[in-house]
Amino acid sequence: MNRLCRRIRTKLTQGGKTLRRLPGMVRHEGGLVRSAAKVARILRREGVAALIRRTEALARAMVVTPDGWAVFKDDYTTWLGLYEHPTTPEAASREIAAWAEPPRFAVVLWCSDDRAPAFEASLRAVRDQTYPHWQLVVAWVGEAANEADVAADPRITVLDGATPRIGDALNRALTRLGGDWLIALDPGDLLAPDALLALARSAVGNREAALLYSDEDVLGPDGRRTAPAFKPDWNPEFFLARGGLGQVAAYALSRVRSLGGFRPAFEGAHGFDLTLRFLEGLPSAAIVHVAEVLYHRLGPPIPQDTDLALAALREHLTRTGAAADAAADAQGGTRIRYSLPVPPPLVTILIPTRNGLALLTRCLASILEKTTYPAFEILVVDNGSDDPETLNYLRQMETDPRVRVVRDERPFDYAALNNAAARLARGSVLALVNNDIEVISPDWLDEMVSLAVRPETGAVGAALWYPDDRLQHGGIVLGIGGVAGHAFRFLRRGDRGYLGRAVLRQALSAVTAACLVVRKELYEAVGGLDETNLKIAYNDVDFCLRLRERGYRNVWTPYAELYHHESATRGLEDDPVKLTRFRAEFAYMQRRWGALLANDPAYNPNLTLEREDFSLAWPPRGRDRTDERS
Repeated sequence: MNRLCRRIRTKLTQGGKTLRRLPGMVRHEGGLVRSAAKVARILRREGVAALIRRTEALARAMVVTPDGWAVFKDDYTTWLGLYEHPTTPEAASREIAAWAEPPRFAVVLWCSDDRAPAFEASLRAVRDQTYPHWQLVVAWVGEAANEADVAADPRITVLDGATPRIGDALNRALTRLGGDWLIALDPGDLLAPDALLALARSAVGNREAALLYSDEDVLGPDGRRTAPAFKPDWNPEFFLARGGLGQVAAYALSRVRSLGGFRPAFEGAHGFDLTLRFLEGLPSAAIVHVAEVLYHRLGPPIPQDTDLALAALREHLTRTGAAADAAADAQGGTRIRYSLPVPPPLVTILIPTRNGLALLTRCLASILEKTTYPAFEILVVDNGSDDPETLNYLRQMETDPRVRVVRDERPFDYAALNNAAARLARGSVLALVNNDIEVISPDWLDEMVSLAVRPETGAVGAALWYPDDRLQHGGIVLGIGGVAGHAFRFLRRGDRGYLGRAVLRQALSAVTAACLVVRKELYEAVGGLDETNLKIAYNDVDFCLRLRERGYRNVWTPYAELYHHESATRGLEDDPVKLTRFRAEFAYMQRRWGALLANDPAYNPNLTLEREDFSLAWPPRGRDRTDERS
């Protein structure tokens, strides 16, 4: 053993950078004990050379900061080499043999003469699958059909003749397909070698599943994989805003047939239209995200017809009873505008404050002068102001019929102040707003209320900007910093963020109470903010998670924009009393929400919890795949 250790150390010492970065590697692997266990596992299964190779690759993915810490670069190629481990044929056979009924996949691949090279690549990717239980039907589009090299594989059928439209070709293929799951491929859609095995594994583990989708990336002309798209678990708002699940998904074949397959009238957006119809009436539990890269796109995707996609979405909204319209937005996504009830509900805007005249004046003036929403009242909670100018200003504001001021002398307790104010609210909708908020978009409250009144919605959060136009709040991601962090903090205005998530409406596990809108009945149903365990920090995160626990979706919208002069009057958590209280609240959140904090369904286990920029996780969270696939 000593000889082995000397050999490893000698090899690593030859590349001095690697040795210097070992402490950082140990830290990112979860500590010395977990690192040692992983080293032993690799040595046992792959040998010394593999351990050295992996360690050197890990070191190449790191940089040393001026203060001596080792941090990871965003090198996807290195990341794949470290953490993506294809299943061996022997391991796949053992796993499949344990399933009573291995799922059967029906794959349909269309091609036209001008896409023959991409088609051949897609065909090879299907034939190279680790999983054997599949059938492929090839359908030709155009004036003539070329011969496809099927290598005498009895699982592959090539339809005679050609059809002029893609949807017609796919429907024709449906008549020849059997099996449990449908996957429709375009030329250039490449399934990863383990794709069908991973989907089958997910289907076996989720017997109620009807729709499976995965993460994906792009295969460049040089053979390098780039642009990984690590998606959230099922997220209806994000799906609609983004215009689809991605390039490849597996659909329960029987349900596709019951819907009549692809509709010819939506040629050019036929896949999106089918997905919309497929989703209607489908419970969320039946939609399963496989957080692995199972698909690679070779070359640019075939563009979707924007007008037909919008037409399909509008039909979907009508069928589902939503009073709404849809249009393309300036950021390249799709915006659904939900109609407000008639008459619109009264909103009570709760604003706790203590002194801070300049902030409060700007906040109230911006709300009263800019807000277009027609039915709101402002309830200012004066938490012990003693500045004469502030007190005089509050007396003046009470002359406005839209403003009420209540005095609450208790020591600052954000949760208790809002809970007490909520009991005094006349509105059926509550808006929790900090006194350091300033309105940017006049229709901010129209947007947030239109979402909050939807029966499936819990809390609604806004896009909050620092005064220098960097993003302060793009929603909350669980697990960052141990409990939660703000998505895309400090992102410059105009930057779309990862997968466009900084500019697209989406469901998130939590949003900040600096500007949060919720129906009063829901606020009361979950007991408001937790004033026992979370007086100051994390009470908004906990509140949102309790709404989510009851089946509601919390939504962040980029279309409600406000400035946030963050915590300008509260001060820092920098004295012993505040630090003790903060640590207690931190510990409570970890006890209360446990594993959820490291597995945010609106995020992805392949993305980091070290930063708020949606970069790669080194290593990804979840099981060590080398344990089960080799």
